[in-house]
Amino acid sequence: MLGRELIKEFVPPILIGALRDSRIFGKPGFIWEGIYTHRREVPTENNSYDDDIEVKKHYDWTRTALDLVYAGKPPHLCHEALALLAAIAGGQTNTVSVLDVGGAVGAGYVQLRGTLPKSVAIQYDVVDLPKMCEAGSQLFDGDTHIKFHCSFPNLKNSLDIVYASTVLPYVDDYRGFLQEFASVGAKYILLVQLAAGNIPTFATKQLNLTGKILAYWFLNRDEVVVSLAQAGYELIYDGLVGQEYDQSNFPRTHRIGRMREMLFRRS
Repeated sequence: MLGRELIKEFVPPILIGALRDSRIFGKPGFIWEGIYTHRREVPTENNSYDDDIEVKKHYDWTRTALDLVYAGKPPHLCHEALALLAAIAGGQTNTVSVLDVGGAVGAGYVQLRGTLPKSVAIQYDVVDLPKMCEAGSQLFDGDTHIKFHCSFPNLKNSLDIVYASTVLPYVDDYRGFLQEFASVGAKYILLVQLAAGNIPTFATKQLNLTGKILAYWFLNRDEVVVSLAQAGYELIYDGLVGQEYDQSNFPRTHRIGRMREMLFRRS
């Protein structure tokens, strides 16, 4: 198991829908800059997402969405693909189990609670960094349907879904992380807001977060498919989502345009 050492290498998911052109460190317009062969070569600043400011942002987003659910209203989140897959996976048994890798303080769980029928029993496990896990545990104190872990848990029962939104770009060993996903043995692996395309894999600087420069992977789409195929998963859905990002500062060979959603099924 790659466990805690790998978890320390990634940051919780940044909601790509919130990304916007901004002036960070005097560089207007572009979210990403520079081409490097590996994340370790990227010059960074405050290269961590597990700090009090970012944890509070995720906590406040999730708390607001949870309040809407309590009020009988649909939450305003970006985990619709997960909710749709969970509805299908749990349709016959009225139970669904999810391992959310990089799930911050549990926004994906709130999406399921707000959109699935109340008759569906949800078991939701989140893997993330310590401060995010602590905040999530506080937010859902007393809720036995969601648990937080700082390393991959040893789940005895077979899972329906391994879910990862905006995670792989922040992991040095993304191939090893994909193997970790597959080792859980879930029926489905759902990768959402994935920066992948018909491009060579390369690393770059992410500039749109105030006071931070983060190292970020753009991945070759086929490399992801082959890695999971070798682990026994077949690609059954591959689509583009969201806005088209301005990457005109990159060569055309290194532009993805839009993020990807990829769904894999255990063979």
